[in-house]
Amino acid sequence: MKQQKQLFENLVLLLIIIILDEDEWAIQEVAIQKKGHIMITLQKQHIGNWILLEYLSSLHVVNEKLNFFERKYNTTFESIESRIKTLDKENFNLWDDYIEWKSYKKAASELISKISEVRSGNFEVA
Repeated sequence: MKQQKQLFENLVLLLIIIILDEDEWAIQEVAIQKKGHIMITLQKQHIGNWILLEYLSSLHVVNEKLNFFERKYNTTFESIESRIKTLDKENFNLWDDYIEWKSYKKAASELISKISEVRSGNFEVA
């Protein structure tokens, strides 16, 4: 029981400091303090940088997949898309690749949008 009490007392306390910013409540910094130890303050921009790195990493992986399909077919997605629409006979392998390629195009577009939002400071920390 004594160990549990000690463990409980040493739990990390998370304090969120909220300030009024441009007529909206926004988290500007997060302070983390362990009982009896130094407090670490993280600015919203630092958290944004971590989020940005995560999105950029994901975008890199997605772009590698997009490049794979462009190399495989030696053409662009738009060209394959128009080719699929005009095929007389179904090509299941091409159709499967097209569906996967299309989902990567959508993922890249969404990631680019999220990256833009983070770079402009338009994100929330929850």
